[in-house]
Amino acid sequence: MKKIPSACYLLLLTLIAFYSCQNKAQNQAKEKENTSTTQTEKQNTPPQLKKYWASDPYLETSESVLYNPWDNTLFVSCIYGKPTDKDGNGLIFKISIENGQTIQERFAKDLNAPKGMGLSPDTMTLYVTDIDRLVLVHARSGIILKSYPIQGAKFLNDVFVDPTDSTVYFSDTETGKIHRLKGEEISVLTRVKAPNGITAYNDSTLLVLSFAGQEMYLIDKRSGKVNTVPEGIPNGDGIVPDGQGGFFASDWSGQIFHLDQDLHPSLLLDTRKKEINAADIEYVPQQQLLLVPTFFKNDVTAYKYE
Repeated sequence: MKKIPSACYLLLLTLIAFYSCQNKAQNQAKEKENTSTTQTEKQNTPPQLKKYWASDPYLETSESVLYNPWDNTLFVSCIYGKPTDKDGNGLIFKISIENGQTIQERFAKDLNAPKGMGLSPDTMTLYVTDIDRLVLVHARSGIILKSYPIQGAKFLNDVFVDPTDSTVYFSDTETGKIHRLKGEEISVLTRVKAPNGITAYNDSTLLVLSFAGQEMYLIDKRSGKVNTVPEGIPNGDGIVPDGQGGFFASDWSGQIFHLDQDLHPSLLLDTRKKEINAADIEYVPQQQLLLVPTFFKNDVTAYKYE
């Protein structure tokens, strides 16, 4: 074998090293480009709902679900009969937020047809609508503390407790009234068409869904002045903040929508063909968990929003 001169050998090594570095740099550039493309695709892909768990299937006529931050659990109102029957069968369940398993089956009882729920800012009092009365339940023990009969009420529905001043707002879908409990005084704030879900749009305004038609309402908390938003949710049921300035809203017949800050809806989930309802929903931003009571399917289904 002929010996390669040292100068040529060094030149050969240099060329090998050069092309090796060049190929490495090209590969790194391609990897960076691919990573950047993947990240861009992820950024451009709208978030979706992915099923996480389903609760025990005996939450009969599960109407509303509410997060309890005090012990990281969920309250579920169960009608156990017809929505207008004063039969004493209604219950509040307590279930796990981790897997939906039942923690306490009869957390609160002696209710008729419990629907919407709201929690006081100190997490001590659970407010529940029950056909024609607003019931106050001790949120630690489940004991009924007080009951406010609402004159002329026929179908009390959703509840929103204002964290700024503890005022309790609640809707009557049949009479069209938005009631409020402030201190010990109950009054009518305003009246709109078939109000259901209630939440805060901003510090001075409520956002209310209609169960009839697709409109939504922006209602001034002080004056009760109403502005109608024509593009809304059909069969509007629950509405909750998404923690980012937007909202999640449910169509009772089985659709879930996301609303941006300008209240434009986009469809996330449709279970109507499976005859699975979507009643009064809840969202826990810290866990990106959307919770959907399915009414006649007698459970709560949890979805990750990602």
